[in-house]
Amino acid sequence: MSILSNLTAIKIRGTYTHQGRGFLDDVKLETALRGAAGESADWVEHCDCPHGYVGQFCESCAPGFHHDPPNGGPFALCIPCNCNNHADICEAETGICFK
Repeated sequence: MSILSNLTAIKIRGTYTHQGRGFLDDVKLETALRGAAGESADWVEHCDCPHGYVGQFCESCAPGFHHDPPNGGPFALCIPCNCNNHADICEAETGICFK
């Protein structure tokens, strides 16, 4: 995912006629949903997240954790909330405790 985060373009080579017209044929963008009916999509990535992380790609902090540094984005570390026993969870991006 960190490699794809900087993706800015997808270029497709085409063949054009002498009049400058091009045609794109038989293009597929395949997706799959876990638990949906149909054929198994073995190519769909499934992550087993380490403790403190959740999400399809383990990009989010689990309840009770927040990103360090605050607002550091999806690749910042997830560390436990420090709410001094006043709350169990905090805001995942800023680390501000919920009352």
